[in-house]
Parts: sequence; C-alpha cells; structure tokens
Amino acid sequence: MNNEQIRTLFNTLQANFPAMQTPGLAVGIVDQNGLVAFKGLGFADRENQIPYTEKTLHFSGSTTKAITIMVLMLLKEQGYLDFDTPIKTYDPSFRMAGPYVENNVTIRDFMVHVSGLSELDLVWLSKQPITTSEVYETLAQAPMIHPFRVTFDYNNVTYGYLGILASRITSKPYKDLVHDLIFKPLNMSQAYIDFDDIMQGTPLAKGYQWRHNHSERVHYDNIGALAAAGQMAVSAESMAQWISAQINAGRPLINEADYSYLTTPQIPAIHDDQTQASSYGGGWFIDSYRGEEIITHSGGIEGFETYIGYSKTKKIGYIVFSNGRYSGANSIANRMVRDAVFSLPRIDWLALTHQQMEELERSAAATRTTLESQLNETRNLEILAGIYSNPAYGTLELIKKDQYLIMNFNRNIQAIPLIDLGNHRLRTESEYIMDFPLTFYLTLQADADLRLTALMEGQCFSVYFQPTRMK
Repeated sequence: MNNEQIRTLFNTLQANFPAMQTPGLAVGIVDQNGLVAFKGLGFADRENQIPYTEKTLHFSGSTTKAITIMVLMLLKEQGYLDFDTPIKTYDPSFRMAGPYVENNVTIRDFMVHVSGLSELDLVWLSKQPITTSEVYETLAQAPMIHPFRVTFDYNNVTYGYLGILASRITSKPYKDLVHDLIFKPLNMSQAYIDFDDIMQGTPLAKGYQWRHNHSERVHYDNIGALAAAGQMAVSAESMAQWISAQINAGRPLINEADYSYLTTPQIPAIHDDQTQASSYGGGWFIDSYRGEEIITHSGGIEGFETYIGYSKTKKIGYIVFSNGRYSGANSIANRMVRDAVFSLPRIDWLALTHQQMEELERSAAATRTTLESQLNETRNLEILAGIYSNPAYGTLELIKKDQYLIMNFNRNIQAIPLIDLGNHRLRTESEYIMDFPLTFYLTLQADADLRLTALMEGQCFSVYFQPTRMK
C-alpha cells in the first residue's frame, strides 16, 4: 500500500467510526520492518478520554495461540519435543477419556483442534481463574464428542494445556518461555502474557461490551492456567514486530521449513460468505478471502476484540483492535482493512455487518422461543433445589430464595436468579453471564439429571449434571 491508499483507508474508517458503536478502535499497517502506519479512533479509556495510541496495551485474545505454537516450535528446534510424538511421552500425568486417545494424542492434534473434544468454554468461563490442576481434571473427564482426528472443533482448554506442557518439559514458567523465546528477540517491549504483569503495564485499554444498544464497562478477564490460549496483552507497536517476523517467513525466530509447516493448511475449518476456503495450521487460519490468500487469526476476550493478518506474497500485514466487544466494529474494520490491503472492490461492510447482527439476533430469539415452547403451570421449585455435578464441568447449585431459585455455577457464575418457565424448566434472568451474551436453560430430566443448555452467541450446547445432594 502506498501513502495515498493508507490515507484513504484511514479516512474511510474515520467516516464510519461513529456508526461502529465501539468506544475505541486502533488500526495498524505492517511491513517487513514493523509498523508503517497507525490510526487510533475514539478512546482506549472512555471515562478518562484517553485515546488509543500505538503504545496502548490491548487484550488480544486468541491471537496468543500462534505465539504458543511458535514457543513449541522453538522448543522442537532445541530438541525438547516433537509435534507428532504422543503427549503422554512428555507428561505421564496427562489423561483423557479413553486409553487410545490418551496414549496417542499429540501436540499437532491439539494444535489443529482435532482432539475430539468439544469447546469446553463453560469450564473456563465458570472457573476463572482456572488452575493447572483443573485443566488436567477437565481433560481427564471431558467426553469425546467427535471421532479422534476427524473434526475441527476449536478448543481453548487444549491450547491452554500446551502452555502447561511447555512449562513442564522445560521446568520454566510459560511467561518466561514466551518472553525469552519471542518477546525479547523481537523487541516486543509492550507485550505480556501473565495477568499480573498485564495489570502493571501502562497504558492499558479498558474493555467495554455492547449490551442492549449501548456499551458498558466490563472487568478484565483472568483465564489463569489457560493463558497460552488467549491471555496476551500487547500494543500495536509490539504486535507489528510479531507480524513482521511472519512476513519474513519466521525469521529471525525459526527456519523457513518450520515456518512453512505452521502456515500450511492442515485441517478444513470454518468460513463465511467472503471466505471461499478456510483451513487451520499452527495457531493461524489460512483463508482464501475474496480470492486472496491471507494468514490470519481473531481474538475475543471480555471487552476486547482483535484481528491480525498478513499476506505471504504481498509482504504486508494489518492489526485491528477494538475495545467494544459484540458491537460489530472489529469485524467491520477488519474487512475494510483487508479490502484496502488487497485493493479489492469496495463493499458496504457497515450496512452488511449490522444486517448480519440483526439476523443473528433473530436466530437467537427463535432458538429461545423453541427452548421455551413447553411452558406449563408453575411447579414447586423446592424439588429442584440441590447440588448437581458433572466430572468435567464442575458443580452447579440451585438454592430456593423466596419465590425464586438462585443458580451458583462453580466459583465464577454466582447468585444468578432463574425464571420459572414451568414443566421443571428454568432460564437465567440475565442474558449476560461473565460478560458473554449467555443464557442458561435448566430442565429436570425423568432420571433426575439436570440438563443445562447454554445459549451463547446464537449457538446451543448441553451438559448433563447428576444430583449429588438434594435439599
């Protein structure tokens, strides 16, 4: 991109920003040498009117995954491990449901999300900050949902475990491995992977969530032992150093053959209406976006959204930070930036994204209607009160209080009032649990098990809890 194209892009973003419904937005353009252009819009801290700059720390979510895989690749080059050797070889205490998978699953299987496990997001949402022992217990108890090595199912718990594994093999804290192997060599002076270190970093953006047609300030998300899956906070300036290394085929970190391994499609993945094909490699999606190959990853964590990407052939990359989650701003800006980087015909992403968000909300409303379709007269709620458990997901307690039941789910989802839908069916009062648009439906089954159905971001998944003590 030349200076005129960059100026046109930034002017377009500026013109569309008021309708993006986010407190702040930061966009960077990257080449082989680092950050070549930056534009901050709105505020990193709305209350104190502090703008986004290239030095503002921003929680970048799952873009951390490529960092984790790079650490493992560097350890491979040092002779510590191999991606296709069973994990059990390096960690005898590692367990999974079923002896075959437990004895054969590899780093590569976890890297490309083909372990056979489901997302397990309810575990870390309800147990923040999750501990190392809880990660081990979750992997040991979680049931296989898909055939091993067949289905791509994105998983934060397995990626978090890869950071634990790296620490176990080297006897070094994960944050020290990341600092010594990546941050220091790349001069990423404004990048942190440990939550306590992040809290000491300045300037740190505040996170906001789009709720009921306005944005609200939310807390910072501490995912504990799953840091390797998505805890990194980084400035645009330091993120540009990371992307530049990718544009330079992994140099100065790894050799070209290992870089090629990490950016070669290994499993078909998700795609959208503008992504004709999508695959997953080593912590990166390899997409065909409107006919152009792009290496990319997104990141989402309470209050923050991130997109990064680059082109191998055009030797250019980009960064998009937003501190307004669920507003659609990051998706809009990401597509505008992609189109400018690749000189593609203009699409009105603002209108199209808002239309898609409305369609998602209609879909979620239809799902809620279906889930609530078996309304009946109110029953005696006291028979539902009690403690229920699931080996992988933990403990759920229902407490009778006045005319309501209150739900406590592990240690982080607490005192949530439930609405009685009748027919032994309950729904959470609030659509936002842990700052996610997450609604729980609970149904007592004929065998006394409690079926917890979570509706999150328009998708449903269910977990069965067995009664352990009834009131």
